[in-house]
Amino acid sequence: MRDFSLLAILVSVVSAVVALLSARHARKTFQENRNISYLNFYNIIQKHHSREITDLRRTVRDGFKVVAETARKKGLPIKDIDESMHLEVSTLANYYESLGMFLQGGWHFFPKEVQETMLEMLHNSATEHWSQLAPYKDLIHPRRPNDWAKSFEWLNNKCVAYRKEHKIENADKLVGTSIIFVNSQNKVLLLLRDDKPTIKYPNMWDIPGGNLEASETPQECIKREMKEELGLALEKLDLFECREFNDRIEYTFWREKDIDIASVNLTEGQKIEWFSAEEISGMELAFEFNVTLESFFEQTPFKRTE
Repeated sequence: MRDFSLLAILVSVVSAVVALLSARHARKTFQENRNISYLNFYNIIQKHHSREITDLRRTVRDGFKVVAETARKKGLPIKDIDESMHLEVSTLANYYESLGMFLQGGWHFFPKEVQETMLEMLHNSATEHWSQLAPYKDLIHPRRPNDWAKSFEWLNNKCVAYRKEHKIENADKLVGTSIIFVNSQNKVLLLLRDDKPTIKYPNMWDIPGGNLEASETPQECIKREMKEELGLALEKLDLFECREFNDRIEYTFWREKDIDIASVNLTEGQKIEWFSAEEISGMELAFEFNVTLESFFEQTPFKRTE
């Protein structure tokens, strides 16, 4: 009887040791998997802010709607209307799909505060592009529209819930940034947009700027846009106004600066030129910017020279 009791105790001790080692191994495995998930997410976010993905988002944002509506009217897949745009859209959707699959598979590894940080970085672009692409799923992938991009949809739902929880207003609107450069002759710099039927306001004069990317502040966005489009490194700039348009929230900055337009290496648009208030009053600007510049010249935050 005593030997049996000793054996039972020995078995219990061994079982406890095995359980402890298993628990330690499980914790180690969990920590390793979580560390791998962190590293993978860091790599994904690096790609999210790469020039390649930024340009891809901009191409789809500016040109997809026109192509999709044309396909809808003709009852044809988008691929049959514009194969190049179909490739761009598919690439962007696959990017968000893979991002959604990664997060969906490893979501439980991340603490709540890390999940919040991830959604904070992604909610703007993910919800924007899902709302843009989802109505045309049957035209993007006619063979299985209901199964298309399910992980992208999961990511969008997470981002929508995040926006509701944090009471982020205007969730259905883009956030745009622009900058008014005014020179020593009180003239404003405008950019002539590309003459492409697939973009909004083709061949029209525009205030330089662009849309907010994930996790950016408006000031960070306009600095990035000016570096990319005009090659200008901005340090000092002031916010002129934040105005709500029908399609977006626009943050407009301004800066007094004499820019030599001949030395600018323009990467987007046809050309840039200086215009006076009188000249602008007789023009129709892209994105309803006439009202912004009318207000700017009325308030004259710059030092007007007569």
